[in-house]
Amino acid sequence: MRRLLLFLFRVAPLAAVMGTIFFLSSQPFTQLPLPNFFGLDKILHLIAYAVLGLSVLWFHCPGAKVPPWKAALWAFGVALFFGISDEYHQSFVPNRMVSGWDVVADGLGGLLVAGVWMVRRELRDYFCWLHRYLERRLLLPNK
Repeated sequence: MRRLLLFLFRVAPLAAVMGTIFFLSSQPFTQLPLPNFFGLDKILHLIAYAVLGLSVLWFHCPGAKVPPWKAALWAFGVALFFGISDEYHQSFVPNRMVSGWDVVADGLGGLLVAGVWMVRRELRDYFCWLHRYLERRLLLPNK
């Protein structure tokens, strides 16, 4: 039971972010009620896929069994390929447009997180420390 809870603790953020992106891209509207700001759509794509990249890194944090460069590569790869599959999915949704620039913004979001992960060791260490701390406090109160 404890192993299942630990696995869910690692996977739940990733599934939640992917599910949210999928839900939002399934909506049959072309214009969200957003301010009229040039490039805002691409900025929102970049942010959403940066959060996706962070959730991939959250999955890879425990015990640091994966070298930082592999975790960064996973974060970028998952963001890019999920962005591509999301644009393909949008091609079937009424009133939605497929855009290669959205894929570029998605990939840049993953690349941004992967780059910070590789360059800023103290942020990487804090992120994994937070993961271990929450894991112990929430899931392993006896230890």
